[in-house]
Amino acid sequence: WHYTDVLGNNSRQDTIDDDLVKQSVEQKIFLKAKEAKESKLPLAGFPLIYETWVYPLSVHNLFFGAIRLQGMAFEHAHYRANIDPFIQYSALILYHEVSNVRRLKSAYTKVNKAREKLQETNQLLNSLIENSPQAIIAFDLNNNITLWSAPAVNMFGWETIKAVGNPFETIFSQQNQDIQNTFKDVLSGKRLLDIEIICFKKDGSTFDASLSISPISDF
Repeated sequence: WHYTDVLGNNSRQDTIDDDLVKQSVEQKIFLKAKEAKESKLPLAGFPLIYETWVYPLSVHNLFFGAIRLQGMAFEHAHYRANIDPFIQYSALILYHEVSNVRRLKSAYTKVNKAREKLQETNQLLNSLIENSPQAIIAFDLNNNITLWSAPAVNMFGWETIKAVGNPFETIFSQQNQDIQNTFKDVLSGKRLLDIEIICFKKDGSTFDASLSISPISDF
């Protein structure tokens, strides 16, 4: 329940505090009542006695609110013939606005839930990667390293900050033909398990390793 007070005497309301509006919303009928006080905005040639008119808002027999018109001239009730079509048009506009807001809130709620689920999944995935005894490494289609787990640091001697962002071949040595062939196989969509290869450490020494590697598909 929101309204604009041109006099600035009342703040924005979040609950229906007007009995006439409540009655109009509950009974879904037009209501009017004589205002207790004279107008605080007297204009020359206009009466000082006014009414409050409340119109229920509906579209296709679906009632969704009300409009309160305050300060309506008591003796100009015939103006209702002109106001009624305006109210009907306003109801149609407001209905679509309300519907859009509801749809947006629903979509926003779904996005938030999906984001929370994604965060939980990422946290679980990061935990699994960091606690795995095997070195877990990921690289993009340009062969640049995007993930370098803690065991990879111990195994190869390269710190994560130095490894991530570098070409895969820089860390594993461009002279290692086994790695080059592995790249080609994976980029073609193959999944390789327990491939025996020779790996190079940062200090130039080598060691034997069993490599399992799989492409990641973007669905």
